Amino acid sequence: MPRLFSLSKSPTLPVTITNSSGSNNRFLSDLFSSKKRLFIYCLVICSIIFFYYQFFVLYHSVEPIPKEEEEENNDLLILQQDNNDEESNNNHNEKPIKLDKEQVPGFLDYEPESNKENIEWKAPNNAKEINLPLYFNNNEKVDESKVWLMIAIPTIPRNTPQHLNIDYFTPTLKSYDLEIERTPFLSKLLKIKLINMRHDQKFELFEKLKAEYKDKTYINTKRKVWEFTEKDTSTVQYKPNGPPITISEKVIRQTSDVIHFLKMNHKKSKYLFIAEDDFLVCDSTLKTVVHLIHKANKRYTKEGWFVMRFSSGLNGLIFHNDNDDVLTFANYLEKRIGKRPPDHIFAEFAARETPEAKDYVGNRYLLAYRYNLLHHLGKVSTLRNEMHYDMPKCWEQLLYPVSFEVEAFSVKQCPNDDLWPCTDRPNEANHQGRELVKVDTVGSNEVFPPLKPLELGSDALKPK
Repeated sequence: MPRLFSLSKSPTLPVTITNSSGSNNRFLSDLFSSKKRLFIYCLVICSIIFFYYQFFVLYHSVEPIPKEEEEENNDLLILQQDNNDEESNNNHNEKPIKLDKEQVPGFLDYEPESNKENIEWKAPNNAKEINLPLYFNNNEKVDESKVWLMIAIPTIPRNTPQHLNIDYFTPTLKSYDLEIERTPFLSKLLKIKLINMRHDQKFELFEKLKAEYKDKTYINTKRKVWEFTEKDTSTVQYKPNGPPITISEKVIRQTSDVIHFLKMNHKKSKYLFIAEDDFLVCDSTLKTVVHLIHKANKRYTKEGWFVMRFSSGLNGLIFHNDNDDVLTFANYLEKRIGKRPPDHIFAEFAARETPEAKDYVGNRYLLAYRYNLLHHLGKVSTLRNEMHYDMPKCWEQLLYPVSFEVEAFSVKQCPNDDLWPCTDRPNEANHQGRELVKVDTVGSNEVFPPLKPLELGSDALKPK
């Protein structure tokens, strides 16, 4: 018998060479000798074939979603079920709920204008029902490259005479932020401009809020709403030509700041909203302001009104800003500085109490909204050692004597209206060749009816 030799030094062992076919037969015999083992092998092979078949059939049966259907699905709001809910877990195979956007209150605010062209106008009964996209459907389109309404808020470091460390600025900005978050369509219209009027002084709070808001965008646009800037009001200060009449240096400096502030924002927007840094916006204020501008344009025509008031002081004022109104008022303040406080000079000008004011304002109306839309925080003033008097709460009637009689809403004249005046100005002479505008109270109220006030004291931080 032949032997195999090893190259190692260990003794070699004989190896028996067997027939190869006999060896294979023995292997198969051992492999399938047990019926139970054979059954398991067959089951494994069948399972592999079954799963491969299922995968092949399912994969080739899935059809791609047509482009039209994919776009249609984008118009649906998917409400995902809560994974932590026990009932939801038990029914996890159910399909997600799909709702039309019209069924979701406020969802239209996120839509592009082109999707709303066929939506029928519905007049709101109160500020909550104002649907802003409908105001820009037909007569006026939104041009996001321009600013429709600028909210300009001047501020200075609040070193109060009472030496109190009080932060009114943070909650004020937060109130505007919440209003826009609740109605994102506003971000298409607004620019909120914060101006540090003391750039030569340390103002840490201004820098902190600038870092927080300057890059913030909202859901329906990449357009930035917030702008933070500084103005040098110390190098050039406006002063009275003669000795002031019982007006303090602080009030004169404040008037000088207002003049700088107005001139730097001249013609930077279609409308200018002047606000102060310690007034919260009331609940739904910004929507209401847009509504009131449209109502005023309908009632008096765009050229028929000069300015609108919806709060007290030099605060809560809407000017046209695509003409020379803002600059002309700034120049008037410059001439009258030191004679009266700036909010008194405003009333004097808007109510046409001097020949110069009457020549410029002409037949245009000074408008007053019935309700207060800005809530004053606290009673600490940066100008006076004494505390402020109590100012109107949110959605409280804004009447005389809180406002001057010439600029206050008159319940006697307009008992069932919310925008004053509601009648023509009687026996009015023409100025600058302008004919007196006929007040269209009936027509404006049909389209923009008087809004029922929201709950008293309801502001943007704590809506009621």
